[in-house]
Amino acid sequence: MAMGTGRSRKASQQQVPQMSQSQQAMDVPQVQQHHFIEVRGAEFSYDADAKGRDIRDAKGRDGRRNGDKRDSRDGRDAEVRNVLNSVDLMLDKGQICCLMGVNGCGKSTLIDCILGVNHITAGSIEINGVPQHQMKPHELARLVSYVPQVHDRAFPYLVKDVVLMGRTAYQSQFSSPDDNDKQIAMQSLRQCGIEHLADRPYTQLSGGEMQMVLLARSLAQNAPFIIMDEPTAHLDFKNELMFMETVTSLVADSGIGVLVATHSPNQSFFFESCGLDVTAALMADGKICKRGKPSEVLNTESLRNIYGIEAKVLSTDLEDGRHLSQIALVSTAKAGEGDGSSQ
Repeated sequence: MAMGTGRSRKASQQQVPQMSQSQQAMDVPQVQQHHFIEVRGAEFSYDADAKGRDIRDAKGRDGRRNGDKRDSRDGRDAEVRNVLNSVDLMLDKGQICCLMGVNGCGKSTLIDCILGVNHITAGSIEINGVPQHQMKPHELARLVSYVPQVHDRAFPYLVKDVVLMGRTAYQSQFSSPDDNDKQIAMQSLRQCGIEHLADRPYTQLSGGEMQMVLLARSLAQNAPFIIMDEPTAHLDFKNELMFMETVTSLVADSGIGVLVATHSPNQSFFFESCGLDVTAALMADGKICKRGKPSEVLNTESLRNIYGIEAKVLSTDLEDGRHLSQIALVSTAKAGEGDGSSQ
């Protein structure tokens, strides 16, 4: 009986097939990876009467496409014009994405949709794996902060108080900033190199100083991602460079993510030369038509197609070991060779 049992066990062992490594891997549950910000198939439309009213039903979208009709205020049908057309954009912490394109291509509209100012009419936007439209304002503010192009300086708040406003997302309705909030605000000023401006009235600052204060305010939110809408549009060369150097340090040292809309493609080359993980996203006709590393995406052909210009990309090796490319403008493109569309 014992011998028979042994032969039976041996036979059973021979009949059991060995699983390959690929088969074993298939049995391991796969964890789905999420980008920090995911924009998928996003569309956004305004009424044709240009009054700025977004078209949406009670659920936040109605699925209309270009050319669809909608009753206008005077009872006549009005054509719906999509400002965003099936936009896909994936953003992560520790990266910089430079969003570029001509005026009116949809850059600021896309930013407003991510921030919840506009409500997309189709598609989806997720922040850290959560549908953005399900998030409360303070929840979104703890994940994404914002640096605008311009800011109204109507009241002479002290700089430190303006930066302290970045802590609003962490306070209840009737609470006041505590000592920890004030310490975070001062630390944000130090990170931006403007601690000496803390007691200056905000209304007395230069344009460059104001943008650094707005950056410090966004840092005070302790959000892992910052969105910037043409933050250097009104700055001189030195202040623009100081701003970019500060952003470079923040991404490199703190690992935050940045989406910046810019009219200066050279900024993406600068960030890339600093060794950062940089993506250039070129936008036209309400969609992102080209995306990749600046050194791969920005060239004579793409600049002609997007901006309608003739330009050359020049490169040089710097004394500190960096390789830097810059765009030299030549002329506007000849008729028919580029009109700012995606072609």
